[in-house]
Amino acid sequence: MFRTTDDRSNFEALESRLALSIAGPEVFESVFPEGFSSTRINEYVPMTNTNDFAVSWELIARYEFGERDQTLGTGTLAANTRGGVTISDVLRPQDMLVRPNVPYALVLRASAPLAATLSHYDFGSSIGETFTTQRNEEWTFGDGLKNNAVSRDYFLVYNPQAVTAMVTITLFFEDGSRFNQDIFVSPFRRAGWSIANLTVPDGVFSTRILSDIPIVASHSHYDIAQGRGYGELGSPGGGRPAGVISTIDNDDGFYEINGDERNGIRFDAQSYLSILNTGSLAASVTLNFILDEAGDPPPIVRTINAEPGRTTFTVDNLDLPIGDEFGVVYESDRSVTITGSVYQGRDATGQTAVGVAATEWSFGEGFMSRNRAGGQVIEDLYIFNPDNESTTVTIELVFNDGSVITINRGVDDREFEDVEMHNLEELLARPASMNWYGIRVTSPTPVVVTFEHWDGALGGGFQTAGLAGGTIVLLADVLDL
Repeated sequence: MFRTTDDRSNFEALESRLALSIAGPEVFESVFPEGFSSTRINEYVPMTNTNDFAVSWELIARYEFGERDQTLGTGTLAANTRGGVTISDVLRPQDMLVRPNVPYALVLRASAPLAATLSHYDFGSSIGETFTTQRNEEWTFGDGLKNNAVSRDYFLVYNPQAVTAMVTITLFFEDGSRFNQDIFVSPFRRAGWSIANLTVPDGVFSTRILSDIPIVASHSHYDIAQGRGYGELGSPGGGRPAGVISTIDNDDGFYEINGDERNGIRFDAQSYLSILNTGSLAASVTLNFILDEAGDPPPIVRTINAEPGRTTFTVDNLDLPIGDEFGVVYESDRSVTITGSVYQGRDATGQTAVGVAATEWSFGEGFMSRNRAGGQVIEDLYIFNPDNESTTVTIELVFNDGSVITINRGVDDREFEDVEMHNLEELLARPASMNWYGIRVTSPTPVVVTFEHWDGALGGGFQTAGLAGGTIVLLADVLDL
């Protein structure tokens, strides 16, 4: 592996410094590699300032080709306030901020940490993911599909360095075969792979992306036949010996709850756990399925032998109760990457297992409609306590008018707590024009927090972990099942 530095690279590195008004060693920067807009796409970047002071910010598009940098917005976000940028809206195509049909990465720079989320609605489905501060030479993903008749999968990388990156993608197929391809990514550019354009066999696969310098990598999956999809960041640094997927189920009652039948066309629900083992030896993976129910029933435990490469199971395969919602905590004798994907109703959610716990988690996105709560709009905040003692977390809902709602919740040891935002009286009592909010969760001990959002009017849902802060530890170091 090697990198190159040429005159163009030097010019672009200098251009970046000149283009951005926020500079200095204390600059906060977070990234999401996926961005694409057209007159048929809604794309938003909600952001939340959970600090007790105002924060200056700027949002930059870094294009894959052509002129590289474009500033999409700048401003100052008041203390404890939610804000954001509308990049494209199908109802206002004349206000699109970016060059249409040209892919880009999104870079948020600020004078202090801000939580930001990509909310992207395309192919009749949605992608939602928290911007990341992580950069790493290795990113892994449990799930992917090559089938040009029904799906489109994209693996995107962003190079945040002033030198060219050499990046290698490896696809691991279920039959043990592999596919490798190298690309070069210019400084401060986005690049990637459209799996539909690769000469590889149809079928499911897992993915590893390696680079000679630290980068950021994400995956976008669209089921174009059923209008379902999800986006996810990979696991930085490769697999982990322990991780959390906050929710997975196989409930076919989504349509009855949401009342959205797509003119009578329904698709079956299905859920998958996809495991990538990049090592040369099999891994023994223990899956703990934990119910958030009264009485704290014991976990349902399944032990899986994950051979090198990809292994996939459905909830049906694992003989779990149909209709129940589980949090999943895995432990493995070798580092693995697990992606949980849930297909239900109009969309899907997918997430790489979270391998860290933290005392603070922040989210840029939150929206609740009083009239549609619990039906068309459903939001859940999932909190997992890996410790052997119970804890009390503080949840702060930070609104676009600067007001804050504070809620305390107890979380039992080694249990999940599902905070149903659509049932919170404090939230539903808000005026209809003040329903946009961000979230901060703080805990005296490290926990794992994720957020799930469904909006039938916009075409789907997503699940994402928050921006970790405070004390951050590997989950394997504090997990005590």
